[in-house]
Amino acid sequence: MKELFKSYAKEENPNPRNEFHIYPLLTMLSHVTPSNTADYSLSVFHPYLIKIFLQSRCQKIRELSAVALITTTQEHEFITICQWLFEHLEYICTSNNAIDGCFLLLNLCLERHYGDIPEAIIGSLQQLFQGLFDGINIESLADIPFYYLLTSSKYLASDENLQKIADIGIDMLQNKKFGDEKCLSFSGLAELFVFQQDLWKDRKDKVPLKFRLECYQLANELDVEFLDQLYKDFGEVKRDEELMMVCFIFSEYVL
Repeated sequence: MKELFKSYAKEENPNPRNEFHIYPLLTMLSHVTPSNTADYSLSVFHPYLIKIFLQSRCQKIRELSAVALITTTQEHEFITICQWLFEHLEYICTSNNAIDGCFLLLNLCLERHYGDIPEAIIGSLQQLFQGLFDGINIESLADIPFYYLLTSSKYLASDENLQKIADIGIDMLQNKKFGDEKCLSFSGLAELFVFQQDLWKDRKDKVPLKFRLECYQLANELDVEFLDQLYKDFGEVKRDEELMMVCFIFSEYVL
């Protein structure tokens, strides 16, 4: 198994057939956890998993290798890996696949801990996020990695960077850079505004009605600023689709 990973990781441009072979191996490895008493250390796979999630052209392969890396590492090993990634960000930030892989790793780690991140690793995750944030052009990110940046920022970004991300997102909304409301980034920005509702207060008049409706739908509860804007938006709706959305929101939060 190790030799198969090694062989795949060595290829500069893996062909589809080899990616087909590596998929079940990654799936199996993602269900294995490390043990202090085992005779065989899972750390032998880590260098190959890192290379795969940084270089593979297949998004699903990158995702599976990131999952496998998380499940097969102990805390001290994961911290070491995050530090290695941080030290190599100059290279990582030149590759869209590597950037996507790193944000995948951050998000999957957050999902594993349901936002309740162990103190032992939170510093390493925040450092890696900060390094990525400083090293990339956010507006040039594709839809999926930008969504991952938005979702990981909820737990890992500093207050200053949250403000920057919110402003960049608003600018992209105003200039229609999201494409349409069906893209992941559109929902990701709404999730961020709902999670950190203070970001909303100085920006609610800068975003289109469609985006505000998305925020209302995602929120489990609305603070005073959100509710105040909701009442105003009720008088602005013109299309039947928007009216249905507002009526649903009122039934959830007002009635």
